[in-house]
Amino acid sequence: MKTWIFAALLSLPLSFSSLAQENSIESMPETITRAKEAVYPSVVFIRSVNDMQDEGLSAKVNISGSGVIISNDGLVLTNWHVINKAERIRCQVTDGEHYQAEVVGSDRDIDIAIIRLKTDRKDFPAAKIESSANMKEGDFVLAMGAPWGMSRSVSFGIISCPKRYLESKEYTLYLQTDATISPGNSGGPLVNIQGSVIGINTLGNTAGGDIGFAVPSSTILQIINDLKTRKNVNWSWIGIDLQAISNFSKDIFFEKGRGGVIVANVEPKSPAEKAGLQTHDRILSINGKKCDALSEESLPDIKRNMALLPANTPVNLEVERAGKLISINLTPVERGPAEGESSTFDRWGTTFAEINRFQTPTLFHHQEKGIYLKSYTEKSNARSSSLSVNDIIVAIDGQKITTLDDVKAVYDAAMKNIDNKTKMTFEVLSNGRQSKVVLDYSTDLNADTDDFFDE
Repeated sequence: MKTWIFAALLSLPLSFSSLAQENSIESMPETITRAKEAVYPSVVFIRSVNDMQDEGLSAKVNISGSGVIISNDGLVLTNWHVINKAERIRCQVTDGEHYQAEVVGSDRDIDIAIIRLKTDRKDFPAAKIESSANMKEGDFVLAMGAPWGMSRSVSFGIISCPKRYLESKEYTLYLQTDATISPGNSGGPLVNIQGSVIGINTLGNTAGGDIGFAVPSSTILQIINDLKTRKNVNWSWIGIDLQAISNFSKDIFFEKGRGGVIVANVEPKSPAEKAGLQTHDRILSINGKKCDALSEESLPDIKRNMALLPANTPVNLEVERAGKLISINLTPVERGPAEGESSTFDRWGTTFAEINRFQTPTLFHHQEKGIYLKSYTEKSNARSSSLSVNDIIVAIDGQKITTLDDVKAVYDAAMKNIDNKTKMTFEVLSNGRQSKVVLDYSTDLNADTDDFFDE
């Protein structure tokens, strides 16, 4: 079984058909050079310190990644997973200068982010982004980035598949390439023979080999303005899961009939449920526009376009149910963040976060709003108590907890009174059962901290 990894540390790639357009095979070296020189000066080497949570443990981790400058004043396109939870970001450009950077906007679903170099410079070389819609199998590409944290490099390959479906990625198909994607290449540009960015390197195979993936620019161009202007993508939510008419891998096939896409599930209390949409319904069109998903490769575009419908604006669905055509009007709502806000409390050694429908659906089932224990540090007073990851915090020392501000208020008061009191009682909801847990924070386990990127 293949294991795919994010290419953050996580190299990419020109078609004989596209090369023919550029004259002949003899001109290949010059063609590659021209394409490289159009984008290579815009490649950025990124280092960041990220607060990572893994299996309930929280730690600060050094991340190496890549990016590409897309404006003369220092906007850089990269992956969300390169800068997610970054406490510090610094970037080196091709002239050797390095700058601190700040996040302008990011989106977990497409795994794309924009950061800004902190400088008054207005003369950065900016790469051109071109739609990837016309890319096809065999087209040559260049991959640029910083593999294995070794500054920047260029590699060469072809598009193996221009529309690769990965089940875990809801809103986008991927450009598959045979160029190697290594740790550190995440966020680097995938470049066509004309010298335009047509993708952002994202995923690689842990076993190495000839399969890597990039987020296509045709998807990025749909959301990039949202990232620049509002810091996130203005996703809407309908509350349905969709299924293709045929699924070869799972041996599931519906009658082709009128085409459309199958409703696999309707979430409780969702706009879809309120509108009367049901499981097994076949959606034929949205506002008169057909949405056929004869295979899984059609699902991401349909899901993304549904999620980009304006919130609070009614839409009309033409639906087939039990062989009959019906019309359903529903109103998408604003989805909100894909994950809840979180805060770390050093003396306790804990990170608490908001319950979120999309990030923590099981907790949401028990309590739609509230705070839960997301993780604790390896050296943690909480780890030595009976507090468990995913415990919902009901109260602390009798004070009701519903928001992160409530936790902050209790924590700040406890720190002011630490000379007199070093234990607190937490009321928690765990797997539907409520109990009380005592947290002893008398030991300062975080007195010695690590310094990252000291210069």
